[in-house]
Amino acid sequence: MSATREQGKRRDENYIRILSSAEAFGFGPCSKLTCIVGKLKDAFPGSRVDFLGEGSAISFAFQNNHLFNTITEYDGVYPDANEFDLVLSVMNPYAILWGWFNHKECIYVDSLYWFWKFEEGSFKKMESTIEQLTNANSIDEVWAIVKDVSGHNLHYIAHRLSTISCSQYFNSTKTETDIFRRNISNIVEVNPIIDLSYKKKAEKDTILISLGGLLSPLNREKEALSYIRLVLKMMEGFISEASKRYKIVLATSAEIARSVQGVSTRIFPWWPYPKRKCSKRSTGLFWCSPRQA
Repeated sequence: MSATREQGKRRDENYIRILSSAEAFGFGPCSKLTCIVGKLKDAFPGSRVDFLGEGSAISFAFQNNHLFNTITEYDGVYPDANEFDLVLSVMNPYAILWGWFNHKECIYVDSLYWFWKFEEGSFKKMESTIEQLTNANSIDEVWAIVKDVSGHNLHYIAHRLSTISCSQYFNSTKTETDIFRRNISNIVEVNPIIDLSYKKKAEKDTILISLGGLLSPLNREKEALSYIRLVLKMMEGFISEASKRYKIVLATSAEIARSVQGVSTRIFPWWPYPKRKCSKRSTGLFWCSPRQA
């Protein structure tokens, strides 16, 4: 059964009312969203872009609040669907489900498109779930249908339901990835989305050493602290020499920052990132993991 829902037409093609959202998993998804919203604002001046999110995503949105008309913390309730023409989501599949159910055009941006893995036979099950969704009579029914769907499968469903699916490929996985997504016909390949506005000239007085959030289900405090000790040992000579000229700032999660003892450099929490204390424009050197680069 087709997953297409009839979409209403906008009153003015040059004025778009957008509900935007991003997955609350670090700053990555929302940083991509702010890049896109900035370009949309340039292309469609005066259009309305509201943000709905939680956790680290809304924290980053507040740091870029000039891009959004409103910023609302998600509390289990979505706004009035009649107020929007389009849903723009970076890796938040629930926003796409809401937009699709309410007959909105939906754009799904996924930088980990190449990463999702599926068990054999899972596509048939997911297509059955999509068929159930097409017969849902309320948004509550939609949530009930997907409540037990795993994260990777939810991303697949979001791709299937979106009007446009913007998917970032990675290295040589393109062929394999396309085989996995054989049922998705609306994919647009995109390159990594990076905000270049921070390349503007400014006095460079800071070296930012980003350790990332570090904590995850596979990486606990013991491993995180071992990693920090290794990084500091590797960079001991560099930090000693560079600190004579630059302010050295280490960034990590609040939980890990509280656990680090005896570090002479300044450490501040990675979530939320205190932009007022360390502007990217003033950073002369940014040391980070390959993933953050």
